[in-house]
Amino acid sequence: MRRCLLCTKEVFDNKAKRTKDHFSTLYWSYDASKRGFLKACRPIIFLDGCHIKTRYKGNLLIAVGIDPNDCIFPIAFGLCEVESTHSWEWFLTS
Repeated sequence: MRRCLLCTKEVFDNKAKRTKDHFSTLYWSYDASKRGFLKACRPIIFLDGCHIKTRYKGNLLIAVGIDPNDCIFPIAFGLCEVESTHSWEWFLTS
């Protein structure tokens, strides 16, 4: 089982003179990652964000843990338009 949340917002297009759905945020995580973190990883979560430098722009937010072999263990991912307090709150409550 996985969890995926896609959020859009309505934006008015001046050329077409109508509203369109525009990508806002995307969150996804896999149940196996969550169970693996709870079963074997150290009880600490690291958070990081990075800029996506494509023509679509945006930011990638990620939550990771450390497994028994001292390797990075991904838990959850999020895409958002800008990195802000609001986007981090959204990511952590999803």
